[in-house]
Amino acid sequence: MMMDKTRIDLTAIGILAIIICAAYFTFFRAERSRVAVLRQEEAALTETLAARGGTELALDKIAEEIRTIQSNLEQFEQQLPGESRIHDFLRTLDTLAREARVELTAITPQGAVREARYSRIPVMISGRARFTDFYRFLYQLERIPRITKVQSLNVSRSREGRTGAGGDPFCDIRVNLSVFVSGG
Repeated sequence: MMMDKTRIDLTAIGILAIIICAAYFTFFRAERSRVAVLRQEEAALTETLAARGGTELALDKIAEEIRTIQSNLEQFEQQLPGESRIHDFLRTLDTLAREARVELTAITPQGAVREARYSRIPVMISGRARFTDFYRFLYQLERIPRITKVQSLNVSRSREGRTGAGGDPFCDIRVNLSVFVSGG
């Protein structure tokens, strides 16, 4: 009897071990697959976050490029403004002449000459000044942000015989220049 009891105990222990192993593999296998799915989701989220961080960095770079382009556009607009702003140039020209003590007798803008991507407006200027004052005027004219080109220049001794401070004779001046504007 003792043998039967031991056999039953061993059989029960064996069955119990099989049940425990089956339960272990059934429940833990499911848990393992859930863990694997969670790890995949974590990897996908990490990748998404990294991509968004890269996107934010790219957006910051794009915003900086936009600011640079706007700044360049403002500088371009100063150098090559629209045709409607020619009066700003004429005022600047008058101010430069007064500051350099150049007596302008005429400023005559002509009609716009259309080119492929821009237009140029010929402007004829005439006046009187001492040569050094006229030179200062031309120097300042070259330093303004507008794009201009002196097409021709004529300087001659004034027929009036006037002299400036220090005895420098006055000169009659004629300048033909082109002012460039956007649009063509």
